[in-house]
Amino acid sequence: MKAIIAGGGTGGHIYPGIAIANEIKEREAGSEILFVGTANGLETKIIPSYGMRLKLIRASGMKGKSLTALVKSVLIIPLGFLQAMYIIFSFRPDIVIGVGGYASGPTVLCAAMLLLPTMILEQNFYPGVTNRILSKVVKRVAINFESSKQFFNKKKVAVTGNPVRKDITKGSREEALRLWGLGDDRFTLFVFGGSQGARKINQSIVEALPHFEKYCDLLQIIHQTGKADFESVKEGYSSSKIRSYVAPYINEMNHAYAVSDLVLCRAGAIALSEIAACGKASILVPFPYASDNHQELNARVLVDGGAALMVSDRELSGETLAGAVTGFMMERDKIKEMEKNSIKFSRTDATSKIVDECGKLISGYF
Repeated sequence: MKAIIAGGGTGGHIYPGIAIANEIKEREAGSEILFVGTANGLETKIIPSYGMRLKLIRASGMKGKSLTALVKSVLIIPLGFLQAMYIIFSFRPDIVIGVGGYASGPTVLCAAMLLLPTMILEQNFYPGVTNRILSKVVKRVAINFESSKQFFNKKKVAVTGNPVRKDITKGSREEALRLWGLGDDRFTLFVFGGSQGARKINQSIVEALPHFEKYCDLLQIIHQTGKADFESVKEGYSSSKIRSYVAPYINEMNHAYAVSDLVLCRAGAIALSEIAACGKASILVPFPYASDNHQELNARVLVDGGAALMVSDRELSGETLAGAVTGFMMERDKIKEMEKNSIKFSRTDATSKIVDECGKLISGYF
């Protein structure tokens, strides 16, 4: 199989594409995968680190931009289309898959115009404007949430779930305890805000530390801060008696999930899919500036399913956070119920289902 995987910008778009690429290669050893992204996205760092090919085109978003930036975005549209068309003609893919991000639009649209098999992934509950447009011309739409069917032509939809890293559910509690010097008999809170961190969450945790002091023999925290806030957050922990492991980035996410009793994070689609795959209870703080408010809509699906508690970014503070966390510490039965509900949202076979759909598209099934 020769496949183009288009999109990027954030890890939430890139890592599903990598999971799909790996699944294709595992099934067909001679498969060729080409990623198409932009120079401004994380794909320029992440994709090469996985030993995969990457081509760049000019593309940018238009929503919420100043007039000057909007004009620039409009002016580069023709160039992006020409670059995408050249890449497609040069590579001659069997299928083009859009995973979200600026490069997805022109690349998938060009492929659809050339009548190639095309598929897009919609990780969020509510689709962004690019996927709403692309859904009109692609052959297949792979969605995460069953309830997202309402936004698409149901004949095109496959409910697959989001691809997550294969090892995410294979973490070791014992290895986490060893790696990070944690106690085996403590309630473990795992905090992260994505690969870049989340300043409001970071600040609120530091503010909550004095409230946690009386639980210093019961509580421990694993905290991924992101690079920008690492030093200030680390300093906040240094004056606290709470046992902790603080790092700008955690590679061993599977071990962190395995040892955690409760997860505190933003409500990005991939993070929620990982939480569900690991069957974890969570406190979700949606990023308030996400396009189309998609993080709050994502979170509401889990909250309505009894799998999570949602706290708005506006309401988040050290005091409210401490109250929520200690409340869970005192009510372990509530956590157990949330864990049971969380696993119901798990779709650990998502990557396999998506590649199955790719095979059907290429064979002319649809």
